[in-house]
Amino acid sequence: MVYGGSINGATGIITLSAGAKDRLKITASTYDTSKGVLSNAEGIYFICSTTGAKPITLEVGDWLLINNNSWSRIDNTDAVSSVRGSNNTAAQAKTGAVVLDADDVSAAKADITVTKDSTKGYPAYRAEELYRPRAINGINFNATSDITNYCRCTTASSTAAKTATLSTFKLQTGSILYISFDNTNTANSVTLNVNNTGAKPVYARGY
Repeated sequence: MVYGGSINGATGIITLSAGAKDRLKITASTYDTSKGVLSNAEGIYFICSTTGAKPITLEVGDWLLINNNSWSRIDNTDAVSSVRGSNNTAAQAKTGAVVLDADDVSAAKADITVTKDSTKGYPAYRAEELYRPRAINGINFNATSDITNYCRCTTASSTAAKTATLSTFKLQTGSILYISFDNTNTANSVTLNVNNTGAKPVYARGY
C-alpha cells in the first residue's frame, strides 16, 4: 500500500503525496474526486483529514482507497459515534468534540442540585450539597454551610441540668464542642445535654 496523501471529506479534494504523484505519473498537487475515480490508483490510500461525504462518507482518520474501480472506505476512526442527552433521543445526539451541559445529564439523585456557576470564565458546574453528609468532630457537614462547633448555654446558675443547642451537633465518639456558659454555676453534679442527645456529666479539672 502506498500513502497517497490526505482527503478533505467536506470538499472531496485530495492533496497528493509525492509518492502518489510518482505512482500516478502526474504533476498536479491535488485531485478533485468529483471528476471520478482516479485511474491506476489501486493500492494507494488517502487519509481523511476533515469529516464529510465526498466522494463517500468519511470520518477523520478513515482511509479512502479504490477497490474494483470504486471508492471504498476503511474505518480507522476511534471517535464516539454520538452521545445522547438525558432523554436518550436521537434529536439530542451530539458528535465531534462533545461538551455536556447540565440539561444533558439525568439527575442520579433527587437531592443533589447542580447549578451553573456564571462567575467563572468558563462553563463550570458544582454540586450544592454532598449526597452523603459526614460528621467532622461531631459536627454534621454537607457543604451547604460552614462548620461551627461553638454554642452558648444560658441555663441558670443553680440548675444542675444544663442544656445547649447547636443544630449541626452529633453526639459520637470524638465529638468536640466549645460552650460558653453565660451564668456561673453554683449547682452540684452538673450535666450537659446538647440538642437532646442525652445528659452527660460535666467535669472541671478532671473532677
